Amino acid sequence: MTTLPICSLIIVNYNGLRHTKDCLKSLQKLAYPESQLDLIVIDNCSQDDSVTSLRELFPKVRILVNSANNFAKALNLGISEAKGQYIGFLNNDATLDSRWLEILVKRLETNKEVGATSGKLLFKDGRINSAGIQQLPNFYWQDVGFGEKDAGQYDTEEEVEGLCWAAVLFRRKCLEDVGAIDEDFVMYFEDVEFAKRCHKRGWKMLYTPAAIAHHEYRGSSKGSKLTEYFCNRNRFLYLAKHEPLQLVKAIHTSDFFTNKQYDLLFDSLFVAIKKLLDYQKPEIIETVLPQLSEKLAVIYSRIKIDRILSRLQGRSGRPQNVDRHLRSRTAFYWWRSKIRRYHRLAATK
Repeated sequence: MTTLPICSLIIVNYNGLRHTKDCLKSLQKLAYPESQLDLIVIDNCSQDDSVTSLRELFPKVRILVNSANNFAKALNLGISEAKGQYIGFLNNDATLDSRWLEILVKRLETNKEVGATSGKLLFKDGRINSAGIQQLPNFYWQDVGFGEKDAGQYDTEEEVEGLCWAAVLFRRKCLEDVGAIDEDFVMYFEDVEFAKRCHKRGWKMLYTPAAIAHHEYRGSSKGSKLTEYFCNRNRFLYLAKHEPLQLVKAIHTSDFFTNKQYDLLFDSLFVAIKKLLDYQKPEIIETVLPQLSEKLAVIYSRIKIDRILSRLQGRSGRPQNVDRHLRSRTAFYWWRSKIRRYHRLAATK
């Protein structure tokens, strides 16, 4: 009899003891040999008694404590500790049907070009949460079938642009080939960004509807403002990393711009500029930055530049005695010069 491969399943927890207990209980019912399961919980600095309670209730589960409340960082820690040939990511508010893992392992075993696969993800009331993820206009993304009644319309196995990480199984070789999850994303959009890199490396993403999981939508991340912030912020990070020439155009289609949340827009673009410097060639940077500076000089003529500069100084390490000429509506040009100087220094290292 052939031994089934070891599978590591990683759950990230933050003050979510109730959800994590239900998730782990569902894993105990998997139709998969217990000896071939490597269950890992990464705790993101919870302030409740999650760690102590989970260690008492589930002594066979490895529970590790992350150094920061960062979802992407937690997954990287879990991957580094995982023993399995296949490695799954589970939201702590997800539960798995008993054959979920068995079905997905078989698909990965029979198709070596597939880097990751996931099944049909349902809400607790039976409606569809995700049948894969797809790109929309203006570089927004959505779950396929989100909120629809499950009437069998997504019962066909197919390759998709990406997979929802509430319940997904990766081939270890794919994770190692593509590289670490980008921790600058913290949470949200990291699945989209990683899928992009998977496709660039030639890995396929497979939707396998026979594998069923259930998800309490955003049960592990209460607070729509935090979700909206990171989804919109990380869209800019994604563009800076993979579609830099679309970065300026994306400003006017951003929820931050539409809702006149100019402080949040500025914060997001500041982080995106750093990403641009890290990943793009000099000619791309020199094309994007002048366009960006012109666009923002217009937007930020309507708010207090002093306040923006003070926040920018705190993040950039610039001394507090800012030159008088920087206190003007075109202060963003100082930002551009600082970035160019940074790039020239980096080129000499």
